[in-house]
Amino acid sequence: MGNRRDRRERKASQGDALKQEIANNINDRYLLICDNAHRWAASLLYWLEIVQETGAILVLLSIAEVKTGIFLKMSKIELGRLSEAQIREIMIREAIAIDFSLTPSKIARLQSIAGSNPMLAKQAVQEAKLGRHFPEGKEMSISMWHPLSMLYLQP
Repeated sequence: MGNRRDRRERKASQGDALKQEIANNINDRYLLICDNAHRWAASLLYWLEIVQETGAILVLLSIAEVKTGIFLKMSKIELGRLSEAQIREIMIREAIAIDFSLTPSKIARLQSIAGSNPMLAKQAVQEAKLGRHFPEGKEMSISMWHPLSMLYLQP
């Protein structure tokens, strides 16, 4: 039991040291990008407010609109989803860039995997060229890309 507590305390102190190091060295020449900011703990969001007061430039990415704390102090840009035609165009451009031939039915299949995410659209084409096939109804297993709906920027 004590071993777990020691690990948690070490992690907490390492996190505090990292926050202090960032706060000490960040200035208006750096951009701090915070992905999934809507999921961050209140303590981290409060820390971001302190960092912002030092003149650091912050970009908070969120898929949900947040109306508290630091989010209220920043400008919000709502990003719309790309249309099916725009996603198809991205896929066609990617196929041309990697010298890969796509049929309309293959584009439709890959588009059903990628949804409205342009990064997944490119990756689906790249995976198809490599010969990787996705069973019907299966999504690509990529957790790092998600459709962004909110972007908060400093005024």
